[in-house]
Amino acid sequence: ESDHRLRSEQWAVLDLLAGHGGAAIANALAFEDAIRRQVHEKAVIDAVADGVITLDGYGLVGSWNRTATELTGLEPSQMAGRPLPFPVGTPSDPVEHRFTDERWLEIIATPLEVGQVVVLRDISRQKALESAKAMFVAATSHELKTPLTVIKSFADWLRDNGETADSVRRKTAYDAIADSAEELYQIVEKVLLTAKTEAGRIDLSPQLLDPERLVRAAAAPQRW
Repeated sequence: ESDHRLRSEQWAVLDLLAGHGGAAIANALAFEDAIRRQVHEKAVIDAVADGVITLDGYGLVGSWNRTATELTGLEPSQMAGRPLPFPVGTPSDPVEHRFTDERWLEIIATPLEVGQVVVLRDISRQKALESAKAMFVAATSHELKTPLTVIKSFADWLRDNGETADSVRRKTAYDAIADSAEELYQIVEKVLLTAKTEAGRIDLSPQLLDPERLVRAAAAPQRW
């Protein structure tokens, strides 16, 4: 009724209800804001190029981003609450772990106030380049031995027999040395081209090739 007046105890109940209602609304807004921040943080972590995993104080998986799944093939549902199935390193001593024939990961764990955050970085391309460089160095070292052996052998022969040998044999020795020196030059050019390729500066210089000269150079050491 319009002229109805509330007693003091009724005002106290309404005041209590209003307080509880305000607290409930504030809690709902805070919860909504926390959920919004959590979704935002998850979206940011999922967008990171590296795999990001959080571990609790017992070393068990708490979160596992999308990149971690792409790199390891393991789903968050498989790993939640479980220990990591691979070794971890530290920022000063990272671990390089091979997952497949072509997939290498660098794994670093950083301690948090409670637990750890583990970062997985794909270093497959770096490992492939290192392997290619090692193979190239080994192959180049092998290639260098052949012309160097020919040059040394004929140079030693000319030093001991150059004055007494007939002109045909001397010419054969000179040609073999010259051809082997040319082969060495080509190997050095290949090394320089590889270095330029890695630096992104490829400078090709097409030249005419004399097949007869190549065959003669390859056959000369055996003919001797």
